[in-house]
Amino acid sequence: MKQLFKDSQGRIWLSSSEGVYRVYATNIAEDNEGVFWISGRMGLIQWKPGDTEYFLYKEQLKQDADMDYIYDIEIDDSGFIWVGGAGEGLAIVTSEPDFLLDTFTAASPYSMSNEMILGIYGEGGVCGLVPIMACY
Repeated sequence: MKQLFKDSQGRIWLSSSEGVYRVYATNIAEDNEGVFWISGRMGLIQWKPGDTEYFLYKEQLKQDADMDYIYDIEIDDSGFIWVGGAGEGLAIVTSEPDFLLDTFTAASPYSMSNEMILGIYGEGGVCGLVPIMACY
């Protein structure tokens, strides 16, 4: 990957030695090391601007956190990356080698009432969630 470009319609384009690609991105965040984390239908991409390679964490999120689609991403003051989406709720990730640090689901010990997360927000080192509310 050589460059990211956001067009006037909000679409993200990637340029690389293999050509130009359009990515459906739901969010982009930058960590303390200057690395970009891009979430969306494709999973989670980790890319450092200037590098020609990127890492795609789709299979790891599916296998270890049962997440298919990432809606939001937030990086807290400690550098932990909070990822929320469709599947098992919420995951805390970091760069390799550890990648997946924890998941929050409806199962014990966390017992979340809803496992689909649409938004994550952070303030003062604390992250909050915007789950989908059930309509009756």
